[in-house]
Amino acid sequence: MRHLIALLIALTVSFAYADDISVQPGITSFTLTETIDGQTVDRPVIIQAPSEIDSSKHYPIVIALHGHGGQAEGFISRFSQAIETYQFIGVYPQGYNQSWNVGGKSESDANDFTFIDRIVAKIKLTPALKESPLYAMGFSNGALFANELAVEKPYFKGIAAFSSNLLSNEQPTDKTTPVSVLLVRGLQDKIIPNTGGYDDKVDHDFLSTDDTLTDWANSNHCKLGPSYAHTPYGNQRITFSQCDDNTQVIGYLCPECGHGIPDEFEGDQLALIFEFFKGTSAGF
Repeated sequence: MRHLIALLIALTVSFAYADDISVQPGITSFTLTETIDGQTVDRPVIIQAPSEIDSSKHYPIVIALHGHGGQAEGFISRFSQAIETYQFIGVYPQGYNQSWNVGGKSESDANDFTFIDRIVAKIKLTPALKESPLYAMGFSNGALFANELAVEKPYFKGIAAFSSNLLSNEQPTDKTTPVSVLLVRGLQDKIIPNTGGYDDKVDHDFLSTDDTLTDWANSNHCKLGPSYAHTPYGNQRITFSQCDDNTQVIGYLCPECGHGIPDEFEGDQLALIFEFFKGTSAGF
């Protein structure tokens, strides 16, 4: 597997640099120092918690991955109400050069798999978060990275990926841990094709949306599906169920959406995401 070396490095360096972080109400942050292209870089990570903390509770953790050109701080205002409603800890890493290194025409040479390993190690050294379930979500470039993290890493209970499929050379294997997957795609997407294939804009060869859902369902050994339904909002929902570890795989296809999925998708995009996480076996 192409990230084996990165994983071995991560296991060595993550604990060397990981110190306990305290869980505090509101916004806190820390930085992780890396060497990228021969330069020392401090990469920020924002932590957002509910306004009141119950010390007896294990809060779920959601690592949110911005799209290409995005900023981690953009999640602060976007998630503020959801964090109060769903009672989770938001973790917002910043991509180097505002991008995640997933190969192709990435503008980043950072080892982002190691970066996420180090973040998780730091979080898990915190007693209040040690037993907390981990989730990941991403948009576009961040969604591709979320898919790859779920393939490579054993620590996520669920992911939500908006506007990206799996790559043809980065698919689940028999070593991939069962993980619930929510995939949302716009059928008018001109950047990442729903039909799959090579895209010279990003220099990646993608699986189709159908194959991405099927691959995740097969990886999770889902016994039922695909089942198809039209939602009250005019979208198509594709569901695979009765999967290992009570995971599920759900896809939404939006006929009128392009690469960007509107905030009001299915009534409320964030509610869709966090209700999906809430329904996972970990108990969001």
